Amino acid sequence: MNLHFNHHDFNHLFEFWRNTKGLMLSALFAAHAKITGDALKSILWGYRKLELTPENIMLKGYFQGVVPLPNMSDNRKIEWHDPEVRGLVPIDDFKARKSLIRLLKKNLATEGEERFEVKINHNFKRTIEYCAMPRKKTSRTWISKEYINAAIELHKLGVAHSIETYQNGVLVGGIIGYAVNGYFADVTLFNIVDNASHVGYYYLLHKLREEGFMVHDSGFGGNWFEQFGAVDTPREEFKKELAKAILKPTKFSNDVPDLNFN
Repeated sequence: MNLHFNHHDFNHLFEFWRNTKGLMLSALFAAHAKITGDALKSILWGYRKLELTPENIMLKGYFQGVVPLPNMSDNRKIEWHDPEVRGLVPIDDFKARKSLIRLLKKNLATEGEERFEVKINHNFKRTIEYCAMPRKKTSRTWISKEYINAAIELHKLGVAHSIETYQNGVLVGGIIGYAVNGYFADVTLFNIVDNASHVGYYYLLHKLREEGFMVHDSGFGGNWFEQFGAVDTPREEFKKELAKAILKPTKFSNDVPDLNFN
C-alpha cells in the first residue's frame, strides 16, 4: 500500500506528532516525579536528551544554577547536576596561600623566560583544548568536541572567557569560565607548568572584585578552590544569590588587573 501526503496533510501530521510528543513527555515527567518524589530530579532526567547547544548550556543550565557535563565514559550522554552544596569563592575577601603570594611578588620582579604573563581571552580555543586533554594516565576527558564547539560559540557571544598564563610566549596554564552579568562560574582549568593555573586564578580573583561581580561559583563544594576561600553554600542560598547576580549589569572585560602588594 502506498501512502501519499500533500503539504497540508504533512503539517497536520507534524502538529499531531508534536502535541502527542509533548503529552508523552509530560506523562513521563509526572511518572518519574511520582516515583522519585523529586520534581527537580525529573526535570534533570528529561534534560539528558537535549543537545549540547550554547542556548541549552546557559538557559537550561547556568541561568538556573544547573551544570551540564558530558559523561566521562560516553560523551554523547549529558549529565545535568544541581548539587545540594556549591563552593562559592568570596569576591571581596578571597584568600591565597603565602607561598603563592611570594611567587607572585617574585614574578613581578622577574624578567626573561621564567616570568609568568597573564592574558585575557587571547586564545580561548587553544585554552579550552588544553583543558580537554586527558589527565594523568587516563585517556578519558569530560570535555567533548561538542562541548568545545558550544563553548567557542559562547565565547563569540561574550559569555565564555579564558584567563591564560604564558611563559616565554608559550601557553602553560589557563582557566575557562562563564560570565553572566554579576555571576561568574568556573568551568575548567589546566596547567603544564607548576603554579601556572594558580597565578592565572589569582589574577581572575582580582579581576572579579575590580569589575564588581557578585557571585563567584567554583562548582561542587569541597574542592581545589578551598585554598582561595571557597565556602560550601546550600543550594537554595546559592540560587537566591545567583538570581540577584544575573540581574546586576556587569561586564567581564579583556583587561588584565595590576597587582599591588604594597
